[in-house]
Amino acid sequence: MRRKKVKRIVVFCLLISGFGFSAAYSLPDGPVGISPGEWSGEAVIGNSCPTFSWSAVEGAVAYRLEVFKAEGDAATHQDMEAKGEIVLGVDIPAPALSWTPSASGALQAGETYVWYVRAFDLKGEGLWSCENRFRIDASAVLSGMDDAVRERVREYVRTDSGIRDSIREIAREISVGSPGAAISEETEEGPEKGSQMGTEGDTNTFYGLDAGKVTSGGYNTFIGRSAGMANAAGLSNVFIGYQAGVANIGGSSNIAIGYQAGEANGYGMGNTVIGWKAGEANTVSDNTMIGYEAGKLNSTGQKNVFMGSMAGKQNTTGHSNTIIGYKAGETSTGSNNTMVGSEAGKVNTTGQGNVFMGMMSGNKNTSGYYNTFLGTATGDKNTTGNFNTFVGSTSGVSNTTASFNVFLGESTGYSNTTGQSNVFVGSSAGYYNTTGLGNTFTGVNAGYKSTTSSYNTFMGYEAGYNNTTGSSNTFLGGEAGHKNQGGSFNTFAGEDAGHDNTEGTSNTFLGGSSGYKNTTGSYNTYVGQWAGYFNLTGQRNVFLGFRAGQNETGSNKLYIHNSESPDPLIYGEFDTRLVEINGSLNLAGLSSASDISLKKDISPLEDSLEKVTNLRGVSFNWKTDAYPQKGFSERKQIGLIAQEVEEVLPELVSTGKDGMKSVSYDKLTAVLIEAIKTQQAEIASNRAEILELKDMVRQLTEKNL
Repeated sequence: MRRKKVKRIVVFCLLISGFGFSAAYSLPDGPVGISPGEWSGEAVIGNSCPTFSWSAVEGAVAYRLEVFKAEGDAATHQDMEAKGEIVLGVDIPAPALSWTPSASGALQAGETYVWYVRAFDLKGEGLWSCENRFRIDASAVLSGMDDAVRERVREYVRTDSGIRDSIREIAREISVGSPGAAISEETEEGPEKGSQMGTEGDTNTFYGLDAGKVTSGGYNTFIGRSAGMANAAGLSNVFIGYQAGVANIGGSSNIAIGYQAGEANGYGMGNTVIGWKAGEANTVSDNTMIGYEAGKLNSTGQKNVFMGSMAGKQNTTGHSNTIIGYKAGETSTGSNNTMVGSEAGKVNTTGQGNVFMGMMSGNKNTSGYYNTFLGTATGDKNTTGNFNTFVGSTSGVSNTTASFNVFLGESTGYSNTTGQSNVFVGSSAGYYNTTGLGNTFTGVNAGYKSTTSSYNTFMGYEAGYNNTTGSSNTFLGGEAGHKNQGGSFNTFAGEDAGHDNTEGTSNTFLGGSSGYKNTTGSYNTYVGQWAGYFNLTGQRNVFLGFRAGQNETGSNKLYIHNSESPDPLIYGEFDTRLVEINGSLNLAGLSSASDISLKKDISPLEDSLEKVTNLRGVSFNWKTDAYPQKGFSERKQIGLIAQEVEEVLPELVSTGKDGMKSVSYDKLTAVLIEAIKTQQAEIASNRAEILELKDMVRQLTEKNL
C-alpha cells in the first residue's frame, strides 16, 4: 500500500512542479533530481557524503539544495518545509549541476533522507523538484572502506566488546533483515564465528548469519544471511544479499548481488548476477543477469546477457542471448537472440537468431527465427514469421506469420499480416498491405492503401497510393498511378503518369503526366510527356510523342507527333484501317496487297473511259499559310480536286475526321487501265474501219480509171 501511495503523491508532485503552476514562473519547469535516491521508491547507498546531482533548467541562474530527514510517505517540498527540519541547505550558482558535502556535513548512517532542488531565474523565482528518497546503509558504509580501515575494524571486533556489540547490531540488520531478529550466540571460536561475521582464513570476508558457513575456498566476499552458505571450494566469488549464491559449492569468479540472486548456482563460473532473484536457478557459467528476476529460471543456458527487470526471466536452456530492457525476452527459451528495449521479444519462446531492438519490438514473437526488427513496436505482433527485416518505428507492427519481408521506414508495412516477400522502403510505404505478396514499394506512402494486391512495383512519392487490389503493375515516379485501385498489368513511368487511372488495365504510359486523366481505359500505349493526357476511357490507342493525342478522347486512334495538334504528322484509325500522313511522303517503293485469295465479288470496271474524261487534271499551290500544321510544300503541284473526283468516282475519295477530303491516287490506276483498254479498243476498231474505207476508196478509184 505504501508504494501506491508514494506513486500517487509523486504524480501529484510532478503535476505541480511541471504543469500546474508553470504559468506563474518564467522558467519552463523545475529540475529533476538524478542522484542519490529515487522518486518512486527508496534507494540504498553506502556513502555518508553523497554527491547530489540534478538536471539542467534552461534560463536558471542558480539552484537551491535542501535535505530533510524523511518523515512518513513521499511529500512535496512545501510539506517537508512545514513539518521537517533542514539537515543540509546550500545555494549553488549555475551552471553547476551537482554538489558534494564535506566531512562536516556527513549524513547519519541508518537514516532515511529526502532532498529537493530548486531552480531560480533572475527574479528569484522558480520551481522545486519532486522528492528523491534514499537511506544510508551501515553495512554499505563498512564495505566501502579500504582494506586498511577494514582490518582495523576487525581488530577492534576481536578486542573491544563495546564495538563488537555495535557491529553485531549492524549485522542483525544486514543478515536478518530487521532489527531485533534472532542471531546466533557467541561460540568457543569467538564472537565473529558465532554470527558468521568477519573472515575465514586470510582471504575471505563474510558478513551475516551463516554466510560462508562451510567454506574452504579463498578470496570470497559473502555478505548477507546464508550468502554463499554451501560454498566449499569456490574461489573469488562475491555474494551479497539474503541467500545469495547459497547453493554454490565449487563455482568460482561469480558475482551475485541481491535477495536469492544466483541461489541455485553450484559449480557455474564467471557469472554476474545482480538483482532480486536474478539468475536464481542458474547452474552454468558465463552469464550476466542484472535486474529484478533477470534470468530467474535460467538453468543450463550459457553465455547469456540479461539486463533489466524480468529480462529473460523464463529462459531455461537458451544460450548466447543478449536481452536488455524491462521484460525483454521474458518468456524466451531460444538461443542466439538479441533483444534490446522494454518488452522487446517479451513472449518469444523458441525463436532463434532474432534481433529485436526498440520498445516492444518483436513483442509477441514466439517461434519466428532470424528476424531483424529495429525500432519502437517493429514486428510487434509477429509470432512465427521468419527472415523478416523491419526497420523504423511500428514498421511491420501487424505482421503475424509472414516471412521474407523487408520493411524500411516509419510505419512501413504497418498492416501487413500474412503477405510475404514484400519490400517496402519509405515512411508508411505499403501501410495497409495485409496479404499482398511479392510487392516492391519504394518512396514515402508508396502503395499506401494496397491491401491484397500482389507483384506490384511502385517507386516514387505516393506512387500507387490508392492501389487496393490491382496486381502486376509497375508505377515509377512521384504519384504515378496515384488513384489506381483495381487496374492491373499497367506500366506507368514518369511523374503523375496514369495519375487518375482506377480500373484501366494493360496500359503503358511513359512520360510525365502521360495518360494523366485515364480512368478505365485499357490497352493504350502513350509515349511522351502529356501524351493522351485528357483521354478518360479510350481503348487501344497509340500516342507517340510530346503531347501526342493530348486532347483525343476516342478509341483505336494513332497519333505520331510532337505537339497537341489535331492534325498530327501521322494519324490513324485502327478500327477503319485508316492512315493519314499530314505532309510529304517519299517512298523508294510501294506495294499493296492484291492476291486473288484475299478478294471476292470480283467484277470489271465499266465506263472507265467516260469517267476519266469527266475528271479534270489541274495544277495548284497549297495554302501553306492557312494550314501550316500540314507541312505542305511551297512548290507548284499537279493533281485532282477531291470534290470533283467524288462526283465521278466516289470510291476514290475519303473524308478525314476534320472534314477534309482526300483522293486515293493509287486506286485511280485501275480506272486508267480500263479507260486505256477501252480507248485502245476504239482505236483498233477505228483503224479497221479506216483500212476498210481506204480499200473502198482504192476500188472506186480503179473503176473510174
